[in-house]
Amino acid sequence: ESFVSSHIFALLKMAMLRWGLVAVFVVTASSLGEREPPTDGYHHVTCGSTIKLQYAGIAGGEFRLQSHEVAYGSGSGQQSVTLKRGADDNNGFWTVFGGIGTNWACKRGGVIKNGRIVRLQHTTTKKWLHSHAEFRSPLSNNQEVSAFGSLHESNSADNWQVVLDEKDGLWARERTVRLKHIDTGNYLMATGQHQFGHPIEGQREVAAGRKDSSPQQQWTAMEGLYVKEKKPKKYTMDDLHVKQK
Repeated sequence: ESFVSSHIFALLKMAMLRWGLVAVFVVTASSLGEREPPTDGYHHVTCGSTIKLQYAGIAGGEFRLQSHEVAYGSGSGQQSVTLKRGADDNNGFWTVFGGIGTNWACKRGGVIKNGRIVRLQHTTTKKWLHSHAEFRSPLSNNQEVSAFGSLHESNSADNWQVVLDEKDGLWARERTVRLKHIDTGNYLMATGQHQFGHPIEGQREVAAGRKDSSPQQQWTAMEGLYVKEKKPKKYTMDDLHVKQK
């Protein structure tokens, strides 16, 4: 029988406090093997949702994008971002916000179209998924990816474009997506082979690299707290008549 772990409840409480009483669908790691299809209104990743990203480059889908209060020992010295095996670590949650300096308002519950620019905030440490051309990743010598900033400190290096296979598609749960770093044009990726030692032994390096068609650049939104989709308001002819007056 599936269950909702205590850290999920804690995150749900935080979400309720932040957003007010909104509809949230909880997908837990314990239901991985028997997960039911998303219910109506929860088929897509939406603004304000808190999600885990599964890495597609290693067979079995066991690894999630995560961060923690462990800094890189080289490069920028910022907080490290890695892949960790298992779906039950609360360091793997990221909250979806709109990109900084864009004209698109990422309103709570809004669906995310192909090409939209988002930021992902690490739920535990409040830092943003970040990258920069100035520093190389410590193991594979690709572009470094880190977690940096705070709720009130963010810049364009935190912006990532949602890239889908369908030109007019929406970012859907359990469907692959690529994340393109706006400032440098590189894509969030991992080789899946480069492993760290102590103090994060066994975790895999995450970096950014030039676009290719391999699963090393593919990610899937899986477990999380999903805010219900807000459907666009439909106007009647009477509404339009009133607006014209």
